[in-house]
Amino acid sequence: MKTLLRSILLCALLVPGFAHASDTVKPSGVVNITTASAEEFERLPGIGEKKAAAIIEHRRTHPLKRVEDLTHVKGIGRKTVARLRAYLTLNGATTLVDRPSRPSKSAK
Repeated sequence: MKTLLRSILLCALLVPGFAHASDTVKPSGVVNITTASAEEFERLPGIGEKKAAAIIEHRRTHPLKRVEDLTHVKGIGRKTVARLRAYLTLNGATTLVDRPSRPSKSAK
């Protein structure tokens, strides 16, 4: 019985697609913070309708020149920017299609 369980576990670890699809598929892409729409900002984990609107409003009066400038938006701090940094850019098109799963707090 132990051998069977060990074999199943080994298959789960080594065979692509054996694990649950949501565990293996990672959305990729970025959001251009200088041109993104509210809908595009909402694709970021932890950014809802109100924060997206706040970013757009802040951007109208204070052009964003660095990713860190997002910390000037109420409700967005350094930790949020650090968590989202991999998904943020100042250049190019917004290519993030799906909202990535939120990283667990234990993965610091």
